[in-house]
Amino acid sequence: MSTQSRYDEIDKQFAAQLPHMTERQKMLKGLPYNPLDRELVQQRIDVRKLTHAFNMSPPANFPGVADPPLDITGSDRRKLLAEIFKLKDGQEEKIDIEPPLWM
Repeated sequence: MSTQSRYDEIDKQFAAQLPHMTERQKMLKGLPYNPLDRELVQQRIDVRKLTHAFNMSPPANFPGVADPPLDITGSDRRKLLAEIFKLKDGQEEKIDIEPPLWM
């Protein structure tokens, strides 16, 4: 199937919806979208800032604890991961990622 025929098929299938969809909605459906849309650009910038903060964060510190827990990610890093990945309450405990994280 050629690219043009694929676009024609999309136009037929989503013709009524496309004018009312945001660029983000189009992107999530796998439709052609404008990656320079203000909302999408701002979201990329926000995630880059969070990713930078995560990559620069120190591992968990347990001063004065004789037997520290095995979790070296720590709550600060987990909060950043929850923001980056849009995790719901409690889900951040299920994720372990070591810096560097690249998006």
